[in-house]
Amino acid sequence: MAAGIAYVVGHVTHDLGMVVLLLSLALFTFIVSGAAFLVDESLQQRHGFSVALPGVELLIVPLGTMASAHWRFGWQSLNALRSGRAGLYFPLLMSAALAGLFSYLVWSWTTPLSTVGPDEFGVVRWVGLALAAAFALIWLPLFPRVTATLAGMIAGPALVAVVAFVFFGVEMQTSSSGPDGSGGAALFVGLVATPLWMVGAIWLSQGGRTLLHAAWGGGLMLCLAIWGVNY
Repeated sequence: MAAGIAYVVGHVTHDLGMVVLLLSLALFTFIVSGAAFLVDESLQQRHGFSVALPGVELLIVPLGTMASAHWRFGWQSLNALRSGRAGLYFPLLMSAALAGLFSYLVWSWTTPLSTVGPDEFGVVRWVGLALAAAFALIWLPLFPRVTATLAGMIAGPALVAVVAFVFFGVEMQTSSSGPDGSGGAALFVGLVATPLWMVGAIWLSQGGRTLLHAAWGGGLMLCLAIWGVNY
């Protein structure tokens, strides 16, 4: 009897966790869409691509994802856990991990403690960097499509930021910021980009490879970042 109840609870938790995970991913897409659109304005305000730029820690996610895919750190042990009863709770745990990581990073960008440590990249931000790396390494083997999507969304605007700073750094630092209403435009972009991403993700989920999920998310954010630069 107890085993049957545990079985039902586990599967209900799994289904609920998948819903929460998808909602979390949609919210993340909405936030990153606006951030990608405003990446040029953000770089102008921070005078270039530097370690002081809030969000630069997230670059470790696509890098960690590629490293995990290449070297497969601990994949066998993690997949063994997923195939057991504990795997029923992993969708909810990933949602919590994503929310926790994002909350910590936002806090680390605004707290006065962010300057405690070497240069402007303080100890609390090094901790955030480690947490972001651990997130990629742990969750790629467990939820490869979701993790690849997150990595692609981060890599897309980051590519624009790096290229813009390397080749157009002087112009960006001397140009004026975006026109009034850029925040409203970013909100509109997020509202449009999120369902657009979801349509593609649903279609790819019918059998698309993990790399295609990363390419779809990254390509979409890359286009938004380029659009924002022109805006």
